[in-house]
Amino acid sequence: MHHKTSTRPILAALAGLALASSLAHATVTITGAGSATEVNSATQTAYSGDVSAADLLHGLTGANAVTSGWNGGAGSPAALNNGAHGGVTDTSASSIAWTTVGATAEYNLGTGVSGLGYDITSIQSIAAWNSAGFANQAWTVEVKPIGGSYSTLATVHYNPVAANGATKVTLTGLDPTGIEFIKFTADSVTGSTGNAFTFREIDVFGVESGPDETAPLVDTLSPTNGISSVLPGGDLVVTFDENIVVGTGNITIKNLDAPSQLTIPIGDTQVSVSDKVLTINPVADLASNTNYEILISGTAVDDTSGNSFAGIATGAWLFMTGAPDVTAPLVSSLSPADNLDDVPLASDLVVTFNEDIAISSGNIILKNLDTSAETTIPVGDAQISISGAVLTINPSSNLNPNTDYAVHIPNTAITDLSGNPFLGISGDTAWDFTTIDQPLRIMCLGDSITVGYTDNPGWTNHPFKFGYRSGLYTRLTNAGYNFQFVGGSTEPWTGISGDPTNGGTYTPALDLRDFGQDNHRGYGGAGIWGNVNGWIDADNPDIILLLIGINGMGGGSQTALTNLVSSIVTHAPDVHLIVAQITPYSSFNQTLYNYNIYVRDTLVPGHITVGNKVSTVDLYSFFLTDPSTYTTLPSTTGAVEPGVLSNNINHPDNPHYDLMAQEWYEGIQALDLGPDNFAAWIVDPVFGLAVADQDFDDDSDDDNLSNGLEAWFGTHPGEFNAGLANVTSVGNVTTFTHPQNPTVPDDLTGYYEWSPNLTDWYASGAGPGGGVTVTFSASIRGGTTTVTATVAGLAERIFLRAGVVRN
Repeated sequence: MHHKTSTRPILAALAGLALASSLAHATVTITGAGSATEVNSATQTAYSGDVSAADLLHGLTGANAVTSGWNGGAGSPAALNNGAHGGVTDTSASSIAWTTVGATAEYNLGTGVSGLGYDITSIQSIAAWNSAGFANQAWTVEVKPIGGSYSTLATVHYNPVAANGATKVTLTGLDPTGIEFIKFTADSVTGSTGNAFTFREIDVFGVESGPDETAPLVDTLSPTNGISSVLPGGDLVVTFDENIVVGTGNITIKNLDAPSQLTIPIGDTQVSVSDKVLTINPVADLASNTNYEILISGTAVDDTSGNSFAGIATGAWLFMTGAPDVTAPLVSSLSPADNLDDVPLASDLVVTFNEDIAISSGNIILKNLDTSAETTIPVGDAQISISGAVLTINPSSNLNPNTDYAVHIPNTAITDLSGNPFLGISGDTAWDFTTIDQPLRIMCLGDSITVGYTDNPGWTNHPFKFGYRSGLYTRLTNAGYNFQFVGGSTEPWTGISGDPTNGGTYTPALDLRDFGQDNHRGYGGAGIWGNVNGWIDADNPDIILLLIGINGMGGGSQTALTNLVSSIVTHAPDVHLIVAQITPYSSFNQTLYNYNIYVRDTLVPGHITVGNKVSTVDLYSFFLTDPSTYTTLPSTTGAVEPGVLSNNINHPDNPHYDLMAQEWYEGIQALDLGPDNFAAWIVDPVFGLAVADQDFDDDSDDDNLSNGLEAWFGTHPGEFNAGLANVTSVGNVTTFTHPQNPTVPDDLTGYYEWSPNLTDWYASGAGPGGGVTVTFSASIRGGTTTVTATVAGLAERIFLRAGVVRN
């Protein structure tokens, strides 16, 4: 009997998951008609022959060509539209325009001889700068018609060039008409120096607009011509290629089976027009199982320039209705799903049906199964909305944590569009679910470094990114924590002090305000003494991260800090308080050093001894030129590396804020309050895995054990492990062992399988029909699992494997 073990999980096969694919390097979006091509070359001067001296922008100067926010030679718009690509070493203002994010170039094309503006047909842009690596492109183009306002025509994100080279992006087949102004805005190019790129040229091509002499044409018909089984009660819809208005004439609905016809004047209330769409809603439903033809007279519809639609003549719009709809709408899906656990507290309750629906009458009941309390929501309330086949219930307040709920929908509440009533959802088990536990409430408490200030007048070197709070948010989220930052400080957005008042409106790429996670109790230099107990009462934290500098503690008074910590633990004894050994000044400060030693060696150990929930993190050492000097009095080696304090005094730069986030994260992890799942297990700092190596099926140590299996086994995912071992066969019984995690993450389920051929795999007690079966049993002792596989029937050989599923 031969045995082969496979220690690779088959999660993708079991769960139907798609594997990751590589990302495209180009993203071009055109809002109207058109298409795009992108090309790149390693040669700096590539595409120099493609520039144009005859495009619509060429020669525009002064008030007709206004640029702002550009570096280098961008003081002159000629850098973008002069028709000269530049030589191989040319970096002069006459040939390039070097962007910053948000830089704009706006051109007044004029109204033309006819006074009707210009029709834009194509745009091309060329980017490069010799030896600067600025060949990638990211920009938005907007157009403004005469008497109108700007609208986006296209966005371009094209990033194929890793080093030096040139790119050209061409937009063709565009459809804007009557354009007077065109504007380009630079966006960020990820990975480029300063997120910038360099335009060699922008060319805009088009012709003067003339009067509209083209009649509107049909884009789509609904129902489609020639279709059958059309619902008798549906609308008849014509979508045109341009905006339309009502003319004069009739719409005729012909019953081809009767035969008979209904004539509707175009101005009747049964006909409506919205932009490009003409809708016919007959006062009476069409007959079922009947052939129809729709006719529209040639004068009934005009475009906004008065050109008449040619009409719909005999044979152009035919269809057949089906049987009348007498079937009640059915539920296709529920969200949250029935019996689902860990439902977020802010979730909408969504029912998707198998057809479009309408509100009728009655009340929807949201029942708390733990208390039997019921929330009644009339179906006409603003908390209820319908879109097509989707019913959405958006409760006015969030659901309670860790609570069982049921949703009841009466049989009078919903109908389909033919008036057939939904049968409803009744009882406490048809649609019930359980909400997630109360989020872990984290108060970031302290001074300006808690806020995250960098105080950088130049803005670009150290922009405001929420300090350590941004990195801590990311780490907690990636680890699967259910948490909420709490606190009512409005800094920095009130403009009290710090970065957002130095440049105005900078918005970080990861904006904690977007996630409702910009809550904190950081104050720029303000004391917290008289307020902290009130803040604790208001915010109800589970964890407090206390980072308060010596300038906020009465000159670094250890007594002041002792009193503050004692006040917190007395007022809120159940709160976990993590006291930071604070970040340094730009040069060694004896008072600050003594303050940190006191926190580490005296204050925190004293509270631990008496059972208080107080711990510490070291936010000092990783700033030092020589961190090993922390345990002895540093002198000149206690200086901070040049440049890591953004204001050259005490506020960290963003990379060091991120190091602080890691220390805080490890301090929170040590409290053992987080989730017991794979996501939390794999980010354990002990493993030291890069983020790119933390996926469930990654195997960074090449031991043929995926991270998921390492979590089940309890082995180190970054170190080689044997996996299955001690394989022994006696007769029809085979045993083997593997390590066993005594605290398996609660979202993992291990399993054993067997195969006669390495193709067909079977679970315990199963096998091919009428043939061999293998039954597995397992026992755990001392961190090792012993698995026994017993074969029933005759088999030449079998293969055994262990796997794990992430639930």
